[in-house]
Amino acid sequence: MTLITSEWLRKKHACAQQVAVFEREWPDGAEITEANVLRALTLNLDIVWFAAVYLQPSAWAAYEKATASAGAAYKEAIASAWAAYKEAIARCLIGLTCASASRRE
Repeated sequence: MTLITSEWLRKKHACAQQVAVFEREWPDGAEITEANVLRALTLNLDIVWFAAVYLQPSAWAAYEKATASAGAAYKEAIASAWAAYKEAIARCLIGLTCASASRRE
């Protein structure tokens, strides 16, 4: 089994915050197991970044193919929520602009 260590992560230019979380959970490193990957998810570690760095190009291509339909479904599911969020921000900015303009008068 391959042991991933905080030193390895730093050599691959992992984000310092992510390395700190990894190091607290696995101070002696971690093997790539289903349990550890699931734990990494609960710790909000960026496993997509890890996969992109760790996997060989052919394995990364297989990963992308395997996750493509889930990614498309996710994008479709959040599209209306994202549009509503952007509209709310726009309305807020318009309101703030109007409010700040009236305060200056």
